[in-house]
Amino acid sequence: MKRFLKISQDNEFRIGNEFNHQFYENAIKTHGISHLGVHWLSKYTQYKRFEVLTYFIKDHIKESTIVDAGCGFGEYYVYLEKNELLPNKYIGVDIEDQMIKLSKKRLSNIEFHKQDILSQELIKADYYICSGAMNILKKEEMFTFIHKCFEASKKGFAFNLLKEDSLNMVSVDDITSFCKKICKKISIQDNYLQNDISIFIEKT
Repeated sequence: MKRFLKISQDNEFRIGNEFNHQFYENAIKTHGISHLGVHWLSKYTQYKRFEVLTYFIKDHIKESTIVDAGCGFGEYYVYLEKNELLPNKYIGVDIEDQMIKLSKKRLSNIEFHKQDILSQELIKADYYICSGAMNILKKEEMFTFIHKCFEASKKGFAFNLLKEDSLNMVSVDDITSFCKKICKKISIQDNYLQNDISIFIEKT
């Protein structure tokens, strides 16, 4: 789940879900509940990505159930609350125990669950959202993640990715080509930050 912090690509790093724990454990110990704790370089860029993802669904968000896949510390919920865009129901899921424990402590009235998107059955929701949580997955893992979140959504799945210099070296063209295979209606935004792209695959 590399966001926007460059790290070595030496052989000691194993990209994919097995790398996830080490990648975030160190950041949490060093930076705690903050944008740096989930490997964002700044709160501004973190919130800009939230803004673009929300743009795709803002007309229906208040009546919808949203699952935040790879929710980190639940900051997307905080963003929605600050902007008076809270959904009918928000559910945060993450594979990291520490993320879920800290999110529950921080936002005690919100539903958070530990979940491995790649291997476990997903709950149904109107929308799935994912901000930055696929950037350290292998290509096939990314395809599985996208497909499962899309299938579990009733209305669609919105997510973002690095366009270049990602740790997993998966190209945007590979991702968009895969999305076109599973979805007939795709919306793309890529003019809001230099190295980022947001994609919304919508149920028709």
